[in-house]
Amino acid sequence: MDPATALTLISQTLGLLDTFRNTVYRWKGETPKEPSVTAGVERGKFVIRASEGGRAQVINGPELDLSPIDADRLQTLHDKLVLQMRMINELDRKSVLASADEEARLKLVMEEKRKPLCADFREFRMISEKVLKVPLSDHYALNHACGEC
Repeated sequence: MDPATALTLISQTLGLLDTFRNTVYRWKGETPKEPSVTAGVERGKFVIRASEGGRAQVINGPELDLSPIDADRLQTLHDKLVLQMRMINELDRKSVLASADEEARLKLVMEEKRKPLCADFREFRMISEKVLKVPLSDHYALNHACGEC
């Protein structure tokens, strides 16, 4: 995997994490909070920016510590997370029109799906931190969405 592809993959998957976090807020009947930091690919570089302004942190493709094993695992986790998020979104969509009993059942199913999703997001974030050589746990905290799972 070339560095540009790796940066794009990491950016897309962190976007999925944001979507997941917001979905969990809604499940809990809470208003999603704006992330304190955003990250994405800009002109071939990975940029982490505080939402309140401030200095951006920039990671260039050649600076990545990307082994073939890490690249393969990032791709595998990304693919799994995309599929899992499709299932979560479908359950969320169904819950809108569901009866109270059906909605309660769907929330239980969503809760069962949340745990493996959290484990995969944690692993993806851990590998991404190694590859980028930047801590992401402050930027992409999973505590609210994942708790202790």
